Amino acid sequence: RTLRAIDLSDCTSFTEECLLRLLEDDATGVIHSLNVSGCTQLHLAVMGLRRKNVSTNVKTLRLARLPLISDSLAEWLAAGCRHLDTLDLSDNPSVSDECLGYLFAGCRRMRSLNLSRCSGITDGAFDGFVEHDAGTLLAELRLSGCDALGDGAVSSVASSCPELELLDLRGVPKVTDAGLILVAASCRRLRSLDVSGDALSPGSSRSSRVPRVGSDGIAALGALAPPPPQPASSGSVGGVHGGANKRKRGRPCKWLRVLRCDGAARVDDRAVISVVRACPQLEVLSLR
Repeated sequence: RTLRAIDLSDCTSFTEECLLRLLEDDATGVIHSLNVSGCTQLHLAVMGLRRKNVSTNVKTLRLARLPLISDSLAEWLAAGCRHLDTLDLSDNPSVSDECLGYLFAGCRRMRSLNLSRCSGITDGAFDGFVEHDAGTLLAELRLSGCDALGDGAVSSVASSCPELELLDLRGVPKVTDAGLILVAASCRRLRSLDVSGDALSPGSSRSSRVPRVGSDGIAALGALAPPPPQPASSGSVGGVHGGANKRKRGRPCKWLRVLRCDGAARVDDRAVISVVRACPQLEVLSLR
């Protein structure tokens, strides 16, 4: 069998029975990609991905805009999709902290996670993220429009995602300079960061959905990171050896290519100059 990918996105007349048949026929687990985003008739059929006592080979799973992503469904998928590296749950207000807890515990190889506009999740969802080391390989994380998230979630992400290259915090109004400073200090591979306001979110203006990020947070992206502490030993002063052995101070976000802060009125000249001078790879800077 050669079928590798199934894309049924926005097929609103597609039924659960048909999907179950397709997945049942995939007896050898050859399907690597499944997209059922916007298939509003589907509720439980994706459970067919999981084989009895066997993890499937599905690596890309897109479940955006579905009517119900329950905790039990997430638990079932997490147990059967351990090879998952791309997961899209965007535009699903039914996604809960418990739901993500199951996924973080079972799917530890994820490289791309889209939770945009999952309004039901809070900072607590990312406790399991840290506990299960779910962010070790994560390169892309999209949290735009998750207006219940704040610095707690950002702190968990910063401490758990050393490989993070893209972070989308557009329209997350509770994120502040404190959270962004942690990102700057920990996510050394960051290439794209968006902390803009989100004028497209329903029921609110851009001004009410701008992360509370100001000059300190933006300037931290270009600030010099302090050298790691050196172990104390004889002949050292204050735990750091003489000039020949000092660690060179490095820039936290020297690979940054895209920075969007649209609507962030508290960003001043100092922050902009700091980023531009310290990030030689910067290609896009947006402060509209």
